[in-house]
Amino acid sequence: MADKSFREVTVFDFFTAFRLNFKSIFLSSFAVTLVAIIYSLLVTPIFSSTALITLNKDNSQGSQTSGSSSVLETITGGAVSTGSSDAEIAYQQLISREFFKKIYTDKNYIKDFYHADKNVEEDKISSLSSPHFDKAFQDFHNQFLYISYNRKSELITLSLKNMHAEKAQYWLQQTIFRVNEYARADDRAQTMKALDFLENQIQSTNILEIRKVLAQLIQQRIQNLMFVESSDEYLFKVIDEPSYPIYRFFPNRTQITITTFIFSMIFFSLISLFNFIRNKTHDESSSAQDNYL
Repeated sequence: MADKSFREVTVFDFFTAFRLNFKSIFLSSFAVTLVAIIYSLLVTPIFSSTALITLNKDNSQGSQTSGSSSVLETITGGAVSTGSSDAEIAYQQLISREFFKKIYTDKNYIKDFYHADKNVEEDKISSLSSPHFDKAFQDFHNQFLYISYNRKSELITLSLKNMHAEKAQYWLQQTIFRVNEYARADDRAQTMKALDFLENQIQSTNILEIRKVLAQLIQQRIQNLMFVESSDEYLFKVIDEPSYPIYRFFPNRTQITITTFIFSMIFFSLISLFNFIRNKTHDESSSAQDNYL
């Protein structure tokens, strides 16, 4: 009987139930929305700074020939290939655990992301408790930093969130700066290692032709080393600088207010319709029993 009644629900029933209970529906929705507004006022605001970067291809040409891998390419006639594009390798460096170690070891990072609600004096920063590295790494990529890599255009969009607008912008700037320094230090170390290898080789041979080839390779490594030290945007070139967030990323009070009110109206309208149909079914059943008697 109940299933039959529900199958016979019409649009007219809905509007009738809404009209009869409009005041209670509106007041209930208003109360729920008010609670949502209070929540949005009390919850800690989150700000998000964004930036757009891409691989610095001018520098990548120099880094391709640096390090011991380039020596191997020279010896084998360029037959060695990584199988990945320079942009892909740069992206993997950005999201690597090795790079994150450079940020994790900075106590100011721990203070700004895990103790941002505390007023910590400069001389007490080192005493702050730090999360385990694995948890901090997951938090960094799951909660704080969002990275979108477009493999077709090789553009990388970065978005970093923090409780303070200036900190969000600062740490996004630091992330870009430090990944460039991380790649620079890595290529510098590889270049120095290659130089040591070539110098040892040139000292261990008396064959003139080999010494000439090794001398040319040493000259290339020295040029690469100069190139490594001369560029500020070594790995990534900034297209759009990290922005200073004026508006909150979360909570969006306007969105919360409108969404909560609409869904509350729908929810309480459905409840009113359910009660209306139930009462209507009950009345029809009672009327049918009276007629039978």
